[in-house]
Amino acid sequence: MASTAIQGPPSTAVYPSLDAMPRAGSATQQIALHDSAWEMVETYHAPSGHKGTRLSNEWLGTHDWRVQLFYFRDLAWEAGTVRGLVAASRRRGHRFLFGTAVSPVARPTAVWQLPIEEDAIERFFEPHHSTFTVLFPADRSFAVHGNDGDFSTFAGPERFIREALPESAIGRAATAAVRAEVEKEHGKGCMKDVLIHYEPFMLDN
Repeated sequence: MASTAIQGPPSTAVYPSLDAMPRAGSATQQIALHDSAWEMVETYHAPSGHKGTRLSNEWLGTHDWRVQLFYFRDLAWEAGTVRGLVAASRRRGHRFLFGTAVSPVARPTAVWQLPIEEDAIERFFEPHHSTFTVLFPADRSFAVHGNDGDFSTFAGPERFIREALPESAIGRAATAAVRAEVEKEHGKGCMKDVLIHYEPFMLDN
């Protein structure tokens, strides 16, 4: 798999483990944010066979969002991969992002308030490789959905996606590469429903 890291100066900030990073306010405030994350998703059976979540067509259509499938593992373990996401978030004036799990088979989880730094974002994705997650700003102007460690979905205005991901990771060829990677693990055809679901919102090139 070719590197998907965005070139540029790396961040020098280093953060503690996810458990040591701040949560997004009181329990009541976290519940409200968790509920707001759920408003963006719907349940389905993922390529792994697990019952999970995906960004809903209703939310995508109502907000005129586009989507791009991307490798999940790179977000946590490929240095520089989230650099574009960090830069795009800062450019829009965000000081932090919220991250939480959105799994229909798990109890409600914490909502983390993540500094917009590469290390902090990577540390959110690392322990969530085997569940479903949403990373989003306070105004919910974009989102990154993690799908059971198999792939992620970058969603929002087209300009955001093109700033957050390298050019080589956008378009039909990039989507086909992600599909092939997932099918290696779960079998040919496992991504069919995913692609049908997201097709109306995908970037062609």
